[in-house]
Amino acid sequence: MSLWSRSVIEKWHAVMGAAMGGLQSYEWAARYPDKLERVIPVISSGWADANLIAWLDVWASPIKLDPNWNGGDYYTGQAPKAGLAQALKTLTLQANSAEWTDGTFGRDWAIEGADPGQSWANDYKVVTKLNEAGAARVAQSDANHFLYLARANQLFVAGQPKDSLYKGLLDIDVPVMLIYTDEDLIFPGNAVRETGTIIKTDGTPVEFVELEGTRGHMDGLLSIAQAGERIRAFLEVK
Repeated sequence: MSLWSRSVIEKWHAVMGAAMGGLQSYEWAARYPDKLERVIPVISSGWADANLIAWLDVWASPIKLDPNWNGGDYYTGQAPKAGLAQALKTLTLQANSAEWTDGTFGRDWAIEGADPGQSWANDYKVVTKLNEAGAARVAQSDANHFLYLARANQLFVAGQPKDSLYKGLLDIDVPVMLIYTDEDLIFPGNAVRETGTIIKTDGTPVEFVELEGTRGHMDGLLSIAQAGERIRAFLEVK
């Protein structure tokens, strides 16, 4: 027997992930309930609803409209960096919240004295900063990779049942902790609560932990420490 075969993990104490990692957590729990003891999806719900499907298309559209994308065949030519930058800009905006955006930037101009009403070259600070954030992430990103991630999220239904949105969630038979925020514009709190309600209809234990903050979806990462003691207690339950 090889060292590798001896080291295979047969069962996980817990599976936990945020955003798309949360979707994968649902998937593991739905498909392999005998392989884990508990699951903690963070800032994610049990399926992509119509609103999320549409927003993911909005994210992807700038890449597809960039002539350099060339239907995805750009690896021997110029990459669609302009489209990717705009896609990442849109993602950055939606991954935060209106409270954060307005509180951080307000209606300030990007350059003092440069009135956006007087020239297209002048802009608002929020627009300039989002453009800069998108451009900065291009060097660590790939356009097709972004598109495949967007499509994977659109397609997601826990357990991938052919006839029901709910069957995969009902197949989850281990304790579940759902961590979310009502400020999330990607996986809203009501979608997470609906997911949890479905999971627990057949008696599966479900805990809800709501995070407080002004960063929306990003609070699932930046403010996760708020849930620290609840997570610790959940993991320690025998």
